[in-house]
Amino acid sequence: MITISNRSVLNRRNIILKRLNKDGRILIGELASSLKVSNETIRKDLIAMEQQGFLRREHGSAVLASESDEEAIEFRNMDNLRVKNRIAKEALKYIPQSDSTVIAIDAGSTTWCLARLLAQRSRQNIITSSIPVAELFNKDVNNVYMLGGLMRQKDKSVYGQWALNCINSVGISVAVLGSGGTKSMDGLCAVTFDDAKLKKAMIRNSELSIALLDSTKFQKRSMVEAAKWEEIDYVITDSDIEEEVRERLSKRTNLIIV
Repeated sequence: MITISNRSVLNRRNIILKRLNKDGRILIGELASSLKVSNETIRKDLIAMEQQGFLRREHGSAVLASESDEEAIEFRNMDNLRVKNRIAKEALKYIPQSDSTVIAIDAGSTTWCLARLLAQRSRQNIITSSIPVAELFNKDVNNVYMLGGLMRQKDKSVYGQWALNCINSVGISVAVLGSGGTKSMDGLCAVTFDDAKLKKAMIRNSELSIALLDSTKFQKRSMVEAAKWEEIDYVITDSDIEEEVRERLSKRTNLIIV
């Protein structure tokens, strides 16, 4: 449950993030003065936001963690981001750490959260359609393969026949997928037909498929279905999922709630 105090913190951090996105750098003293809080309060905010990957702290100030982060994450709701991080942390348990493991990572904000955790590992083989995801990994200790194709400006991901040809030519150990809204649909969804084709290919060519969806996705609609729930090995979501949806999915796939 979000208290008034917690909501105040979230609102303040959203303001901080908007200023960072606008100016690229923020000063602790100026923020404290304009938000009418102490310097120490701002420092605590910046520490928490750095741990979440939003920014990098410097002496007396903070800057964006990287140019790609603002494209990769849906910043509009930091409370929702906390949920996405929980889902990502759970998904990490199902991905073996081995130099023979091939991990395909779909574009999306929750998959980006998982990629940020995977980036702390080494000796991995990563395949992705997402430029922000690829940029998270240290290329000296991981093999990172970027799919080819047309780039979608909104989320800096690639799609199209070239991307499909790439994904169809490799064997995938684990495919990690995001989803559009699934309301009134019967499985994992996508916002475009090209996105749906790529998700299908990732699932078809993988030994294990994991879909990451926060509960709000079950309340929104998308244009096209990418895969039936039965085709996906695990679906990981949060505890705000409606009971009717929970019961329906539990009969169709391995549903994990965090």
